[in-house]
Amino acid sequence: MYPIEMSVFSSLDYKTIVREFIQKQPKKGRGMSRRIAHHLRIHPAMVSQIFSGDRDLTPEQAIELASFMGLAELESDYFLLLVQFSRAGTHRLKENLRKQIKALQENAQDLRNRLPKDVELTEEDKAQFYSAWHFSGVRLASSLQRLTNPQEIADQLGISVSLAARTLEFLLTTGLCLRVEDGGLELGPSRTHLESSSPLIQHHHRNWRLKAFQGMESEDNRNLFYSGPMSMSHEAYDTVRELLVELLSQVRNQAEKSQAETLACLNLDLFRFGKS
Repeated sequence: MYPIEMSVFSSLDYKTIVREFIQKQPKKGRGMSRRIAHHLRIHPAMVSQIFSGDRDLTPEQAIELASFMGLAELESDYFLLLVQFSRAGTHRLKENLRKQIKALQENAQDLRNRLPKDVELTEEDKAQFYSAWHFSGVRLASSLQRLTNPQEIADQLGISVSLAARTLEFLLTTGLCLRVEDGGLELGPSRTHLESSSPLIQHHHRNWRLKAFQGMESEDNRNLFYSGPMSMSHEAYDTVRELLVELLSQVRNQAEKSQAETLACLNLDLFRFGKS
């Protein structure tokens, strides 16, 4: 639940990380120990023995728990190292693991400091970003002040915590999302605009129109869907198109100057069909 956030990488005790995770949950984590026990397929009493006693997680349990908490790949590696460090039985092994821990901390710090001012995405990053709706969905979700971690983003978007964590890690690495000083998230300055000639534009439109189909099944009366086949003159068609372009400009300006409180998608289609 801590995507590239130094509260994870600054700790040398995996039990502290888990206890902080539990405390940050709703109702201060009431019932969370039982959920962890169920996920790890162990008795709830063992959870208490591990995180309030001298027992340690096994590496297998550590991987499962990292997934449960929604840790990103780098965080999961760090968490597993801390478990191995706690379980190590010799001074030489502990020193070796300590060096690996320090290296991961430095790597995390380097990623955290990579805050591009205005970076054009590489073609590879563009291909990944526009491959599915959840990339731009998670990016937009980062603008909502109440969402600060993969669990909250997953709940907001209706996706798995692991998918939210992987997506957020990609967005943070590319600068499409930023981690701010108080641990929150915000939109990054990187540009995501696609030219109309880009082969990726079809993926982008298709992804969000599929989401619109899902939205049609909801009972939210604030949603608006309209399909209006019509016939008109060529001149009227060009006029309507100009009006819609101007309307889109007004919509974008209105959205950009407003406070981020909810997520929405506007799909607008105007096309000629048949012979004309």
